[in-house]
Amino acid sequence: MHKLIIQISEKTGYLFDLLNDKNGKILHSWKNQKMLEKWIEGYVPGNGKNFVKHVVNNGSAKIMVAPNKFVIPFRESKYGDGEYDGNKNNHHVKTKKDLNAAFSDVMRDIHKGNIPKGDIINGMTGEIISEKSQDGREYAFLPKQLKIAMRELK
Repeated sequence: MHKLIIQISEKTGYLFDLLNDKNGKILHSWKNQKMLEKWIEGYVPGNGKNFVKHVVNNGSAKIMVAPNKFVIPFRESKYGDGEYDGNKNNHHVKTKKDLNAAFSDVMRDIHKGNIPKGDIINGMTGEIISEKSQDGREYAFLPKQLKIAMRELK
């Protein structure tokens, strides 16, 4: 089991830090409380808000995660300003099977002449694999991130 500590951050611009209990190394930092709640919900369903309240009241809290269940949190900076965009059309892929299904959905939309509604995001690292342009008129695949995702995902 991984023993992890979540504490109030001392870094400027961040609210919470995720630390390794053994060496105190910071593994991840959150700017947004809701992102931390969502990450904790993956390990303790229904208790994300209560856990974060405990951290706020006490300054820190410990959580134990099985090594095969541990997922690196999304990089909030990818969503700009530390905010998760909340777009339910985005595909957060964690396996090659999910990646192939996401590509099928995107290619089906493109084949119909439509621009896909959401992005494909690597669920393990938070990197964007394909995205829609700001004006919504173009859709692009990012080959470097695609190559990394194909290599990393199982």
